[in-house]
Amino acid sequence: MKKGVKFGIIAIVCISFAGLSFYTFELIPNTNIPQTVQNQEKTESQVQDEKTSLNYSEDQLANEIFSKCYRNSNCMIDEFTKISQTESRETVLSTYESIKMAYAKSDLLCHSVGHHLGEFLYGFTGNFSESFLLSDNTCGGSMYHGIILNYFKTEIFFEDKKPEDFKPTEICKIFEGKSLVHKRWNCAHGTGHGLSIAYNYDVIEAVKRCDEFETDANFHGCNEGVFMEKIQNMLSDKNQSANDGLFFPCDIVGEKYAAECYIYHGSYIIVKNKANFADSFMECDMIKPEKFIGDCYFGVGKQGVLYRYNNLIDSAKICENGKPEFGFYCIKGSAHTFAEQFGINKSIEYCEIVNESLKGDCFMTVGKWIYKLQHSDEQMPEDCSNLVNLEYLESCQRGFLEMMKSFESKTTHKT
Repeated sequence: MKKGVKFGIIAIVCISFAGLSFYTFELIPNTNIPQTVQNQEKTESQVQDEKTSLNYSEDQLANEIFSKCYRNSNCMIDEFTKISQTESRETVLSTYESIKMAYAKSDLLCHSVGHHLGEFLYGFTGNFSESFLLSDNTCGGSMYHGIILNYFKTEIFFEDKKPEDFKPTEICKIFEGKSLVHKRWNCAHGTGHGLSIAYNYDVIEAVKRCDEFETDANFHGCNEGVFMEKIQNMLSDKNQSANDGLFFPCDIVGEKYAAECYIYHGSYIIVKNKANFADSFMECDMIKPEKFIGDCYFGVGKQGVLYRYNNLIDSAKICENGKPEFGFYCIKGSAHTFAEQFGINKSIEYCEIVNESLKGDCFMTVGKWIYKLQHSDEQMPEDCSNLVNLEYLESCQRGFLEMMKSFESKTTHKT
């Protein structure tokens, strides 16, 4: 089969294998674009519709596609498939860039469509490093993850690669160096997604391959990718909950992998419980050993923000539904989502309105994300020094240094 034809086919075929993303709420019954929960002003649908009526790009073709599809993944890929057959390579890539910029300006929740765009891009270029360098943290870095997913699927379906043939550290080796630290982390995270698929969602075997990463940040990023992909698969499998225990697979994986698993289990139960935060926290409270309860709270806070669509006050109230001693984990999870999905400034705004006793943990999370984003070849976010309050500044700096150590130090997870 010709290379161009192969990649063209995989770009289309992979859409049906891409799974469901937490960040779209496509799992909520009877809704195409999810409603916010108890939003005092407008539903998310109204907000999204207003945003898509604006022009976020000077590229007319990109504006037409964006206005037509905005968060509809299948529509977006259909449109890109059409122009890839009629337009020049330069036009397709410039349109991709314009669409990416439109999402960045619009503040839309676009994690799922970002996965699909990344898959398309790799299918179109057939070049892993080029695709990665053409992408950025727009849509929470999901374009990176889609690129790697398509890479894994291409190698499995067309090159007959076995799980053991993939070399995680080799895949991400091209992104060594501080200037590419964010791409390197996303590569490790995306590799976790790919490993989960390569091992047919056998996370016990898949997550062991994350041990091959040398730094703590990449090891944990890979773990997160494995479990995120597994949880998405569980949510799409109607028989999954009947076949396995309440905390599967987190209660059967090795303890050094369990924290990341319980984070995504928190995201899983908030979707499963249809945004009933009290019930979700009660489920977290049942976890044994108890040291992983906080990770579950983190996951609920991380996912819960998206049910309060970009509403700072409502998002902070989510964490009041659980036990107070675990509240700071929930706050950190919410701050994580604001930083990842909406940017550093939005996460700072969030931390400024949470309870005083929780601000320190919140600003530590901001500091971690400042490090992640600052050491990239993308636009530099505001740094900790812009915080006027000395206590918040110190918390932010601690988070920054903690994340720097995680990226630069050799990991101890192999011992």
